[in-house]
Amino acid sequence: MRNSPLSPAYNYALPRPMGESIISAAPLKRNARNGDKHMNTDQLKGKWMQFKGELRTKWGLFTDDDLRQIEGDYEKFLGKAQERYGDKKEEVRKWADQWYQELKKEPADSKSR
Repeated sequence: MRNSPLSPAYNYALPRPMGESIISAAPLKRNARNGDKHMNTDQLKGKWMQFKGELRTKWGLFTDDDLRQIEGDYEKFLGKAQERYGDKKEEVRKWADQWYQELKKEPADSKSR
């Protein structure tokens, strides 16, 4: 008996829509280097001191302990946003990504002041 293309023994990857992971079929995360507007951990670590001050001002539910745990890790930031803000997690992420995009637009001379 031959293996059917739908049987588990037939070993090949089924085509998936662009931007989806083979493992989970969840959208792949992209960052600014890939042309997307999302920050990544390297970018967040580079601006962490400035970011955490503005984060506490805008989104006051983050505790000092949260900020110590996040310490510039974007994935941990998203997890804490979920923990603190639940349904507003996406709003917090969008704010963070917009914050980073605005920071990139600043002229070089204003950054050195």
